[in-house]
Amino acid sequence: LIAAESASAVPLRVSMMRAHLLRAQGKLDVALECAQSALASAPRDSEDIAVTGELLWQQGQYDTAEGVLETFPAESTAARGERARHHARLSLARFELDLAYTQVMEALNFLGADADLLAMQARIALMRGFGDEAHTIWRERGELLKQSGLPASHPETVGGFNLHLVREYRVNPFAQQALRDLRDKPSDERIAAIAGILREEPEHFGTAHQLLIALRQTH
Repeated sequence: LIAAESASAVPLRVSMMRAHLLRAQGKLDVALECAQSALASAPRDSEDIAVTGELLWQQGQYDTAEGVLETFPAESTAARGERARHHARLSLARFELDLAYTQVMEALNFLGADADLLAMQARIALMRGFGDEAHTIWRERGELLKQSGLPASHPETVGGFNLHLVREYRVNPFAQQALRDLRDKPSDERIAAIAGILREEPEHFGTAHQLLIALRQTH
């Protein structure tokens, strides 16, 4: 950073490099101050808007983050796709899963197949209890990565730990079907019913996962 400043690099880019470094060091408060200061001088900079929004929601300032992301430029198809991507990440952080899924689909519509978006789509599908759909998306992502040059044996291509979680959902058809039957139940009733399934099937990861998500969504 000192070398970049000495070489008269663009101040905004140096500020963003500093914000990224501070975030990597875990200094989120200082990173946010840096990003916000840079944003005040360049309110239309896409990178700064995205980073500031993310730093805000990482600290639980969801409404403020949403306001920042609303300023994301959307003059082109690619920009609209990126804006949808960042809104999806915010919605996912808030556990607003249906909205997050809609926003991911919007981003995919604008940007086309994208490994990061497919990973988020699969993760949201799994959190919504759609294990089979998540499995299909992970396979699609694996094919995309192979086309980009990754070996078929690469952990990212195979699916890694995330695909293992998807498979854990599918090992117990009884519990999986019971969870499907509860999707449209009111929150309190759904939590009690999921807890009942977990008592009957205490080793089923999918049920424990859905219970934690349901509890999180009530707070």
